Amino acid sequence: MMKYWSIVFAALVIMAGAASFAQDCLEYSHFIRSRGHLEGLPGACRVDLWNDTACIAREQVGLTLIDISDPDHPVEGETLEIGQGFDVCVQGDVAYLAAGYYKLLAIDLTTLAMPMIPDVTDSSWSARSLAVEGNLACILIRDHGVLMVYGLDDPLAPELLAQTEVFGSAMDVAMDEGLIYVTKDTEGLSIYQYSHDTGLQERFDQFFNFGREIAVLDGFAYVSDIGPLVRIFDVRDLDDVQLVAELETDWPVSDLATGPDRLYLYLDNWDGHGLTVMDLSDPTQPRPLALEASYTSHFASGVVRGDLACAVPRDLGIQVIDLRYEVSPPSCSQLPAPARIDWMVMADECAVAFLPDLELIQLYDVSDPATMVAAGSLAQPVMADLVADGSLALMVDFPTRVVDLSDIQNPVELSTFEPAADRATLDNGLAFFGDQNYWGLDVWDLTDPAHPQRLAEVPTDRQYRWLLADGDRLYLGTRTFELEIHDITDPTSPTLLSRTEVDHGVSIADLRDGMLAVSYWYTMRMIDVSDPTVPVVYPIQDTAGRGEIAFMGDDVCMAGPIGVTLMDVTDPAAVMQRAFIPLDDAATYALVANEEAFFVGGAENLWSGYPACGVGVAVPEQLPEVGLRLTASPNPFNPKVWLSLELPVTGEAEVSVYDLAGRRVADLHHGPAETRLYLTWDGCDHRGRAMPAGVYLVRAMASGEAISHKIALVR
Repeated sequence: MMKYWSIVFAALVIMAGAASFAQDCLEYSHFIRSRGHLEGLPGACRVDLWNDTACIAREQVGLTLIDISDPDHPVEGETLEIGQGFDVCVQGDVAYLAAGYYKLLAIDLTTLAMPMIPDVTDSSWSARSLAVEGNLACILIRDHGVLMVYGLDDPLAPELLAQTEVFGSAMDVAMDEGLIYVTKDTEGLSIYQYSHDTGLQERFDQFFNFGREIAVLDGFAYVSDIGPLVRIFDVRDLDDVQLVAELETDWPVSDLATGPDRLYLYLDNWDGHGLTVMDLSDPTQPRPLALEASYTSHFASGVVRGDLACAVPRDLGIQVIDLRYEVSPPSCSQLPAPARIDWMVMADECAVAFLPDLELIQLYDVSDPATMVAAGSLAQPVMADLVADGSLALMVDFPTRVVDLSDIQNPVELSTFEPAADRATLDNGLAFFGDQNYWGLDVWDLTDPAHPQRLAEVPTDRQYRWLLADGDRLYLGTRTFELEIHDITDPTSPTLLSRTEVDHGVSIADLRDGMLAVSYWYTMRMIDVSDPTVPVVYPIQDTAGRGEIAFMGDDVCMAGPIGVTLMDVTDPAAVMQRAFIPLDDAATYALVANEEAFFVGGAENLWSGYPACGVGVAVPEQLPEVGLRLTASPNPFNPKVWLSLELPVTGEAEVSVYDLAGRRVADLHHGPAETRLYLTWDGCDHRGRAMPAGVYLVRAMASGEAISHKIALVR
């Protein structure tokens, strides 16, 4: 049941029985755009970022670096073959690795020198989880339930300071504001504090089953469950920790990350959603804000740094997600269908659908996709294929029916005829037939649709899965996974122009402006056929869609088991999944599209999506709300930055500095402010410790509004 998406993200759809009009359905805030991905990294389990490099911890391998300076094309870099790598945290220019029985290793990322590997005294003590903050690092020895705290006064030589037994099966560790948070599979949550004077002390312990991953932000701890649940604790007062909310998700959460007022949930899910973004303006009531549908969304872990999120699809590699890019979703409408829609084609302003359970051809007026209306119908017991061109449709079988759709309220059968095969294409009065059991092409003249005439039966050495005619070209998908292009200037004697092997196969295709979009079982690719003698086959792309494929404006739509996938094909060599639109139906069987909308037939409904989702909105670095203005100078800075906040009216104001992991570094102002507030930041945290060089986020709140600005500290 699509409980989370249909309750939290969606507007409730009111079903009005046999209503003949479409109603609003799923409404998303926005989608986040997936960028590039890289596969072939077995054992990949955790990731953190260092500048434009993703550092990936890999079990049984060590640490692999990925260049993501071009988010669309990640490039694999060096690998340190340490033999163990279960978690990674980057601070400054040092990567700290939870390295199994090697415990904690520090790696200088500027030199990538192999760290000193300690002697192994007990290989059963394996470090699996890691957290780093300031001059402390913590690792968890999961199998033995031990928390170990290291000092980082020398960043490249961690020194063990303290350790303690953690009762219950320790799962994850996080650090925030000097506190250490440990989740336990059978015991819940414990909070510790370390100081040189008092050592490591437990400050809080609460029992609940299945504490898994944890993230902490501004005094609130977010703890995932083994199931689709996130618990939210108010930990601002350790003497009175409160469970303030439980967030139910549709899929288990494999990792969490935080940013200013944001919670990022990486989902362990095969069916369409990889990353969910929650608004934490009120941490006790997280609000769904956005979702990302990746090429493969079975995420094991992820990280967020500023504008980029990186995820590790389980045991595969890395997926890069650009958080600056928001894609407005289509408006969606639905019309209840009397039975399952198994086939659809477009004919002028009409969608023609086959409902096999009712043995019926049903026409739908889709001239306005927001208000689809059922039109006329025809009895049709069985059918092998359905094609249309203009106001003419063929219900392909033996015999094949020719139907006039000029009046969509009253479709009229004009004639019948007996082709030699049961797959067809129709264009400009010419029909071509072929199938997987017929060695040839059967060509018919339908310029007089009341009197079909066979022009030729052309023998070939191939059998065909699909056919697509366009002008003087005929595109054929062979049974042996090849693409053939024929010149049909003389339709009685098609001339083979090219035959190109297409690995992984092609089950169906659509054509636009010299580009073929082809699909085959959760994959798709583009083929440039502008030169029909030398087609260019672009790399295959994994998708969440399968089966039917169609151009909608400049995008490509694909039908899937629970919705529609929208693909950005601007760069045919690097097709990217733009969004996944889940549809509240048992399945999606048929899909067609025009320049402005897609139409999907499901088990119980006809759906439409409009307008085309081809326009993305790049979110700028600074997002000023009305009335607030925040500036920083100099930027980049060293040693001090001057900040100016302009307010529409006098009142209370808060100004804080965050790092790109969402941790609050320093509070610059909290109290009354005039219409202009001047502040400085010296690059130190609230304890006076110098922060490492990097990008930070200044966030100001006043008059019920908020504004953020990036600043860069250089050393």
